[in-house]
Amino acid sequence: MIKRGLLTLMGLALVSFLGCAGLFAQATSQGAAPAPKATTHHAMRRAHSANPMAQYQTGIHNVSGTLTTVDSSKHLVIVKDSDGIPFDFVVTRGTRIEVNGKKDTLDALDGQTNQQVTVKFRDDLHSGLRAVNVTVGG
Repeated sequence: MIKRGLLTLMGLALVSFLGCAGLFAQATSQGAAPAPKATTHHAMRRAHSANPMAQYQTGIHNVSGTLTTVDSSKHLVIVKDSDGIPFDFVVTRGTRIEVNGKKDTLDALDGQTNQQVTVKFRDDLHSGLRAVNVTVGG
């Protein structure tokens, strides 16, 4: 009786394993999906939760738009792209800030709201969109 139950259990385990292996093979044969183009930070987080490897596929991105908010105390810059979608960027010590071709500081960006800006950024997944380079003007 115990042998029969053990064999049944092993058979079920084998069927489960083969079923999962088949699903895995099917998913792999379709190829890895390209990293999705994120429109907001939340969309990027959803993409990462669906694909844990997405953080290594995203790399550095660019967003151009209008500088709407600068919060020096929170190290935060908000840029609205041409579609009106706001992007919240964390500014770190390593972020390079340029205003009209000259290196500047986060505090100097406060006077540049409503100006055209380009931000190179990296999605750090846990800390948000980290600005690598913020360029205002030419």
